[in-house]
Amino acid sequence: MRSIRAKLAVLVLSTVVSAVLLVSFALAWIDVKQRFVTKRLEVQGIAATIAAAVARPLADGDASGVARTLSAVGRIPGITYARVSDADGKPVHQFGFGIVLARQAGAVEPNPEIGPLTALYLETYPVTAPIINGGLAIGQVTLITDMSVLRAELSDSMFSALIAAILAATFGMLLSRRLQRSITSPISKLKYAMQEVAATKDFSRVVEKSSRDEISLLVDAFNGMLSEVRSRDEALARHRDRLEAEVADRTSELADATIAAQAASAAKSEFLATMSHEIRTPLNGMLVVAELMATADLPKQTQRYAEVLLTSGQTLLAIINDILDFSKIEAGKLELEAIPVAPARLLGDVVQLFEPRAIAKGIAVSATIAPEVPDAIVADPVRLTQILSNLFGNAIKFTEHGSVTIAVSMMNAPTLDGPLLQFDVVDTGIGIPPDKLTGIFEAFSQADQTTTRRFGGTGIGLAICRRLAAAMGGEILVTSSLGHGSTFSLRMPVTKANAAAIVTVDHNPTVMAAERRLLSGRRVLAADDNAVNREVLTEALARMGARVHCVEDGEAAVHAVRNEDFDVVLMDCSMPIMDGFEATRVIRKWEHGENRRPIPIIALTAHAMGERADIWREVGMTGYLIKPYTLKSLRDCVADAIGIEVAAAETLPVAVPPSAVSSKLIDVDVLASIQIMQQPGDDLVARVIALYATHAPRALQALLEVKLSGNAQAIAAAAHALRSLSRNIGAIEVGDLCTALERDAHAGDLSMVADRCGTIELVLPATIAALTAELARLSRGREKPVLLQVAPQRR
Repeated sequence: MRSIRAKLAVLVLSTVVSAVLLVSFALAWIDVKQRFVTKRLEVQGIAATIAAAVARPLADGDASGVARTLSAVGRIPGITYARVSDADGKPVHQFGFGIVLARQAGAVEPNPEIGPLTALYLETYPVTAPIINGGLAIGQVTLITDMSVLRAELSDSMFSALIAAILAATFGMLLSRRLQRSITSPISKLKYAMQEVAATKDFSRVVEKSSRDEISLLVDAFNGMLSEVRSRDEALARHRDRLEAEVADRTSELADATIAAQAASAAKSEFLATMSHEIRTPLNGMLVVAELMATADLPKQTQRYAEVLLTSGQTLLAIINDILDFSKIEAGKLELEAIPVAPARLLGDVVQLFEPRAIAKGIAVSATIAPEVPDAIVADPVRLTQILSNLFGNAIKFTEHGSVTIAVSMMNAPTLDGPLLQFDVVDTGIGIPPDKLTGIFEAFSQADQTTTRRFGGTGIGLAICRRLAAAMGGEILVTSSLGHGSTFSLRMPVTKANAAAIVTVDHNPTVMAAERRLLSGRRVLAADDNAVNREVLTEALARMGARVHCVEDGEAAVHAVRNEDFDVVLMDCSMPIMDGFEATRVIRKWEHGENRRPIPIIALTAHAMGERADIWREVGMTGYLIKPYTLKSLRDCVADAIGIEVAAAETLPVAVPPSAVSSKLIDVDVLASIQIMQQPGDDLVARVIALYATHAPRALQALLEVKLSGNAQAIAAAAHALRSLSRNIGAIEVGDLCTALERDAHAGDLSMVADRCGTIELVLPATIAALTAELARLSRGREKPVLLQVAPQRR
């Protein structure tokens, strides 16, 4: 870092030298220019004098007289050539060397303007003068003079200017050093004082003033700052002395509170983990049996009941997960899906779910949908169903007679976020007092303390609903009249979706058979102390072709492994006598002693959280399956553990042939494999197509933003992202284009980037349209939801 002294020296030196050089060279320039002008006039005057002297002899034809007159020119210093020519330009007499020397090419005209710049290229100077006699030009005098003297004078003047500049600079430096000391000395003292204070933390020091200018103001400010710091330190010291006693008292209280809080937190975590296990264990049996029923060859109405049961169970599982992870909702980290949802089907599922309960109470239930409501919207079906089920269930719970209606309509005043969709749940129940309306959305609260004892419930449902509605950009409103019922309204901005994207899964018999060419001949040991779980596992695995042997505790599982050969073990983690973790430890120890290959052991656990959630990995289990599980998750986990390729069973062709247009853009086998993985009530194909339609244009936009950057790595990364999206859904044309673009970018060849990006821009919309058409083809002829009541068409 340069000091102020050095900066001042450079400033003075540059200023003085620049000024002196400028003035010196200007004066030298003016002096030399004046000399050159004088020289030109002098030579031109000599030429004019000679012309007048030879006019008479030339007019009389007296050549000797011309020669005598011209010979006098030879005595003039600097004249190197002289010539007299007649009117025709013929020389009459001349002497010397008639050569004009120049430092640049081109002809030199006589009598040129002469100046300092002329001397840079012209070494001799030509001059002409007309010879006049009787008013007529009878000839011409030509002289050439040497310019070397003036060139030397120019050099001398420039050198003198340079010497003057050097002398002036030296004088300026000597003068500036004296001035610098008067300026920099006080600043240096202040700097050293600051450094010493910073190093020693001694704020009692005072810097003495040595001048009466702006620097003295800096010294005063620094001394004032030190004084303020001293005052602050003294005040802090006094406050610290007072706090020491308070801290000693509070520390003891804080330690006790911390221990209590840690104990409460541990108890809460253990309670949630235990509750998770106790709820998930029976729920697992219910969901798997419902899934088996939904995929069985049953009458349509019965199969529909099974699908509603399965959907409800999945919704219940989602609610349980939300309760167990309530802190995630409060922290604003809730993740929402954005997939096509049919409002009509949604309302039908909710009504059918609660219809038996309403019939038992003698309450009429209905659902209406306004004609302006779109056939499909983009939303999170699980969260939306969770909100509506909670509101509809509460309405039935608090209604003793009359009716409960759920309706959906479009609001007339859309917001900036888009049109507003409104769900209204209207009941004729007991109503809510006006002073209690604001408190019903608080967690663990009820409108009346007797509500829980009379109607049941925890008081957390509406609190979760309001948080979920806010996460979706909406709100829940309530109006009520005590004794006359209530209306709960959910308002949320929506985006219309393609109705063809909403499908109801049917069950391909070829796929069912494939789930059955999967575990054929495999022996599976199922260890679970719950009879329902054992029955569910036996049915599900038998459906896949496996031979299942069941035991009721870990000790029996160890005995079975030692005495029989199994391809895989499904081990419940919480069992009497010996739990699954201890049984796995014993089996692994026995295998090691017998030098046997470890058998795949899959943990069946309902502990989705808590300290026991990750023990399976520590004891040497191969994998884990969280209850409740689906048939697909069970199949995939077992197949992965024993090394079976599930993909081979999932690429079976569908019955309806694809269209010619679609086959050029998409691979229908990929969509068929996705359809095979669908579970009852799960529109998986529609969801992945909707996700692709949302994310692929964004990935293309990211690619277009970097295509002209010249950054090969960024282009390759953007192309790879779009390629991965496209390959996963079977968009082969877009995938191939992105593959070529990524390959070129990795090779450093960016010549085709613009062309390939332009082609992708044309192909991607056609690909999305082809996927939508293929989805409509796959869903053709499937069952559609039926509402109990539909609003009449408005005129």
